[in-house]
Amino acid sequence: MLKKEYRANNILILEKLDSPVSLWKGGFPMHYRLIHQWISDGGEVVGEDISYWTQGEGEQMLKEGLFDYVDFFGA
Repeated sequence: MLKKEYRANNILILEKLDSPVSLWKGGFPMHYRLIHQWISDGGEVVGEDISYWTQGEGEQMLKEGLFDYVDFFGA
């Protein structure tokens, strides 16, 4: 885990992959995995989404902050 941020009942976790993966043939290599978990008021994880990001996108997330870079919530 490189970075973890909390906001309300949402958690974002950025991980650097050991080796890049392509999600489809000829696709860009993905170097980072972003895990979005949402938790109940009792603190239990009730859902999770995983997305993959390029080297440049992952580096920008580290600079700007995870919630500032990725807008899941239409803010």
